[in-house]
Amino acid sequence: MRRPDSDIALGVVGVAPALNVQLFARGLSRHVLTRLYFPDQEEANQVDPILARVEKSRRKTLIARAGKGPN
Repeated sequence: MRRPDSDIALGVVGVAPALNVQLFARGLSRHVLTRLYFPDQEEANQVDPILARVEKSRRKTLIARAGKGPN
């Protein structure tokens, strides 16, 4: 999978590259939509108009980070 371009997403120009994620889980009556941003795109993430709408203290929860796998 390659990183998406950062030109336009969701009809908004100038957004940082991100993946749109749809979550389905037991107990949810509807799916949940969110975006996953790339950690190596700090400059683009800082000026992303969609990410800017998220409370500053919560933005880091939408930026991917490396972690240990299940093993």
